[in-house]
Amino acid sequence: MSSGSYECCGHCGFPVYDDESLSCPYCGRLLDRSAGFVSGLTRGRTRWFGVLVAILLLIGLLLWLVGW
Repeated sequence: MSSGSYECCGHCGFPVYDDESLSCPYCGRLLDRSAGFVSGLTRGRTRWFGVLVAILLLIGLLLWLVGW
């Protein structure tokens, strides 16, 4: 827990003081927070970067399986 900083839930509007919480303790909805590197790529401005990386990895895997 941090001292004094908080984020308000986008659904119910109550303040959430726990920096490590991924869901609101009042309504249970997910907060817009990243849980790590991979989820950070899929949220916010870098979402399209994460989608592009996933598509390129999928294409690379398919090409490797085909033997091209």
